[in-house]
Amino acid sequence: MALLAPALLLLGGVHVTAPDLFGGGWTAAQVGAAAEAAARNALVGAILLQAVLFAAVAIVVALRPVRLALTPRLSKRHEVQRRAREIFLTKNLEGTRDRTGVLIFVSLAERMAELVADEGIAQHVEPHVWDRAMAALADGLKRGEPAAGFAAAIGRCGDVLAERFPADPQDNPNQLPDAVVVLPRG
Repeated sequence: MALLAPALLLLGGVHVTAPDLFGGGWTAAQVGAAAEAAARNALVGAILLQAVLFAAVAIVVALRPVRLALTPRLSKRHEVQRRAREIFLTKNLEGTRDRTGVLIFVSLAERMAELVADEGIAQHVEPHVWDRAMAALADGLKRGEPAAGFAAAIGRCGDVLAERFPADPQDNPNQLPDAVVVLPRG
């Protein structure tokens, strides 16, 4: 936007002019000084306008809704995946005996969700198997019923885990708390 400053100056009617050099009595030094002053004034005006435009655009883009609207979807997807993996690790979900932790992460700002399954599960369950759970979550969120969406997604994840990792009544401790955690906006 700031690079448009010279064009905006011209469209706004600001023109660089030099005095009439043929009107009489100009010396070479006066001609050089007049041309230099005109060029300097035009350059200073363009630089100042560029600085103002840069500051204005920076302030507008710093607003979270604007920044989110301007961020490409692929960049948002990568950030949501990165953040989900980060939360998975900070909540110590990889700390189970058989590496069977699961995290369902939703970023309301990006309007995206991510499911992270620990390596003990990922070795036995293809990623597309979780698609139905994520679709149920997305459906609940779209309907404005996030609790129902989470319940459906968790139920579908439970079905997959029960099928692939049946419970052993002799040795089946719940090693992680089953909880919804709401993180502050960051």
